[in-house]
Amino acid sequence: MNRNDTDMDFGLFSNENPSFDDDFQHSSSAPRREPKPMTVSELNSIVKSMLEETFRPFWLTGEVGNITIHPSGHVYLNLKDQACQVKAVFFHGAQFCRNTGIRMGSQVEVLGTPSLYQMRGDFQFNISRMRLAGVGDLHEQFERLKAKLAAEGIFDPSHKLPVPSFPKHIGLISSPSGAAVKDFIKIAVARFPGVHIRICPAPVQGEGAGAKLARAVRFFNRVGGVDVIVLTRGGGSLEDLWPFNDEGLARSIYASKIPVVSAVGHEIDFSISDFAADMRAPTPSGAAELLLPEKSVLVSNLHSLDSRMFSAANYALERASLRLARVLGSKVFRDSSRLTLERMQKIDLLLHDAETAMLRAFERASYRLERANNSLDAFDPFRVLQRGYAFLLSPENNHQFNGVDEIAPGSHVRAVMADGIADLTANSTEQAPLRPDGRADLLGLIRRHTEKKDY
Repeated sequence: MNRNDTDMDFGLFSNENPSFDDDFQHSSSAPRREPKPMTVSELNSIVKSMLEETFRPFWLTGEVGNITIHPSGHVYLNLKDQACQVKAVFFHGAQFCRNTGIRMGSQVEVLGTPSLYQMRGDFQFNISRMRLAGVGDLHEQFERLKAKLAAEGIFDPSHKLPVPSFPKHIGLISSPSGAAVKDFIKIAVARFPGVHIRICPAPVQGEGAGAKLARAVRFFNRVGGVDVIVLTRGGGSLEDLWPFNDEGLARSIYASKIPVVSAVGHEIDFSISDFAADMRAPTPSGAAELLLPEKSVLVSNLHSLDSRMFSAANYALERASLRLARVLGSKVFRDSSRLTLERMQKIDLLLHDAETAMLRAFERASYRLERANNSLDAFDPFRVLQRGYAFLLSPENNHQFNGVDEIAPGSHVRAVMADGIADLTANSTEQAPLRPDGRADLLGLIRRHTEKKDY
């Protein structure tokens, strides 16, 4: 490591130490002074400080050698490669190692700093974080695939199928020799002894396991005969559970016409199959508990419901009997003939009122029709002709003349009267003067012509 990269104090070994300088320079002229001895504690303290102040946290990879999980929750282990090894301490790491299955021979990556266990003078690596070697890449792959499938709608809640409340036939996909199958069957049979479980064997870890799990899902969809499919295995490391993050498996679950329950690992473990499935269960035994009710509880509830229904039926029967008794004792049943006569009389009155109303309505309609006919007659042009009027037409084209300005003197006109027509010759025409109200003064014009004739 470059000395310029650290702020260590090397004064103990440099000319800045006056006792060392004096001894070197005046050894021949003055009596030699012995430096004060350093204690082991001081040495270990200085080395510990140098290590911890020199190094920042960094990632270290190696194989786990001896490993001890202490009751205090700390983990003591050796990390080694082909040539060397170093002691390491993972404080508060016991639960992590149990959950991930860290054991002797595991390849791990650890984040921490070198230090010294001062009491024994042991050089060690203090671990703050640990992961299986390559898990960082797996996490990145997991998140990338999860985002891709989510964008395609593979995890869309609207697509998920409802899981039946009382499945009679369950298709189980797992390793037949694994603890997960045993746990599921044990809980399922204990809760509901009549359930039928059909197992489709499939590897749950290792290369190619994801494709075989997907094939098992398609198998149950092809042959049918089950109400729900359970995809399960016990806990393990991320590498162990990786087949359940297979893209092909997720797509088979999405395409399944039978509801799929994913019960993979422990409650803290999440896989792509959990997101794609119609239901996620925290553990294999948890899946059995979610799918199947306890038969004894169901029987107890049925007995309770039967008792409540019997009580409700008795109560309803008692109320109906009371109502029937009241009806039988009512006036209707005591004097039914008189009531019938009253009803018949009422019907006669209603019929009479209906006939009267119909006659009045007919009379009103006849009166309105007669008035309408009279109105039409008033606008009939031939009715006007019967009062001595006539209208003039052109003999050539039957054009009706509406004013004297349309008739030239000496022209022929045809007069249409109430009883026939007459062809006439117009000797002369004269426009009537206008009255103050703007209308033609026909009476004045007629009067003037009459006076000229008499004169």
